[in-house]
Amino acid sequence: RAVEALQGAVDVESRRGQGARIVLRMPLTLMSIRALLVEAGGQVFAFPSNHIQRLLAARPADLRLVEGRQALLVEGAPVPVASLAGLLGLGAPSRRQGATPLVIAGPADQPVAFGIERALSEQEILVKGLGARIRRLRHFSGATTLPSGQLALILQVPDLLASAAEGPAAVALSSPAEAPKRKRRIVLADDSVTTRTLERSILETAGYEVRVAADGAEAWRQLQAEGADLLVADVDMPAMDGLELTEAVRASEQYRALPVVLVTALESEDDRLRGLRAGASAYLIKSTFDQRNLLETIEQLLGEPGE
Repeated sequence: RAVEALQGAVDVESRRGQGARIVLRMPLTLMSIRALLVEAGGQVFAFPSNHIQRLLAARPADLRLVEGRQALLVEGAPVPVASLAGLLGLGAPSRRQGATPLVIAGPADQPVAFGIERALSEQEILVKGLGARIRRLRHFSGATTLPSGQLALILQVPDLLASAAEGPAAVALSSPAEAPKRKRRIVLADDSVTTRTLERSILETAGYEVRVAADGAEAWRQLQAEGADLLVADVDMPAMDGLELTEAVRASEQYRALPVVLVTALESEDDRLRGLRAGASAYLIKSTFDQRNLLETIEQLLGEPGE
């Protein structure tokens, strides 16, 4: 099972009187790095250790405003402070009581303090590429499978540093607790386990309740059984593809007004027109996939999560 989780395979060959041969096949794209596992927005991410200078904790009184931005004085020098969840486009920074953990990362002369929820542990992890369809995803360089079986995305620190320099993503260090809001429910259909897990992670950390399906038929059954506020679907799927699923939704008296977002590798103009003619509310291309684009599209259709 561990080998399968890393996209590998085990072959066993045996011959009578000669014994057995066990062949372990692993992708060449795997490599090992040291990383700090951190929690931001309720999701676990891997922060490559070679970019980290130190870990600190800050309270509101520790922060200063430098040129309109929050900064923390570290050894007498101001270090910009940014929310990791905010930079990833996963909603407003969470407000908290007490001290906020900060990861100081980047070059010695231009570090950034990234606000997180928790620092979990530092460990050696195996890196797996995101695949050709979603490798352009900003802020992430790969993925790793944790001992629990959970998929964690590996942070692309240079991209985070560039985003932090573009504009403020303030860390809310303290605030009274707010009443919980109702989560919007999204049904997510994609036959790729990697894509499904990645998109689910993005949506859940943005504050949505997510139900996943491996094909259109399963998604349609979930819609009829539990309902949803929005549907996100691939086009090329077994049993019922995304176009057939969209047409079924539009033909339904109950769900004909349901927003449908198609996220697909089919990128020709004809493919896009077929999707829109089937009734899709939006059509996104996997080769240029960006989590902010997905979340902004959903917010345009639904409003902010929990509204």
